[in-house]
Amino acid sequence: MGPRSRSLIIASFRSCLSQDRSRILRSYAIIAIFVILFTVVLILLALPGWIADTDGTSALLMLAPGLLLLGGIGIIAAIITPLWLAQRRTTSPGEMVSLERLYGGFGYALVASIYLALIISAPSEYIDEGSGRFATAIEWLNGLSWPIAVILPLVVIVLLVLVDQRVVQN
Repeated sequence: MGPRSRSLIIASFRSCLSQDRSRILRSYAIIAIFVILFTVVLILLALPGWIADTDGTSALLMLAPGLLLLGGIGIIAAIITPLWLAQRRTTSPGEMVSLERLYGGFGYALVASIYLALIISAPSEYIDEGSGRFATAIEWLNGLSWPIAVILPLVVIVLLVLVDQRVVQN
């Protein structure tokens, strides 16, 4: 496969993208690459606006760009976690396909929870009233309070860690 990478992130992606892995884990690895790239682009596009909006304001508001970067790093770390755990827990590709499927499924659940968190936390003025099939669901999700937006991805991550610890014990 080539020389071993010193980076845990690159090693996790390489390992999970190998042909011997389950399709769910490989497809999640590909989706994770796109989600991470999308997150990085959004942060890079939002950062100048946040800096301009907070320029000349209070010291507390000057922390906002740093919090944007911290939040982005948190999202990226969460997206990588299932891949890293799958690479760490299976010593050779294809060894434990059911475990790989579980980690891939948790990865997809994490992406879905982040998407739902974005819908929940979106300001009402940016939500279109729409008349589509999902309009009622989106309106209901947007009506939820913002702590739920933070709790959703955290619940998926906690469940992932609990399942991983259960695997270690067995």
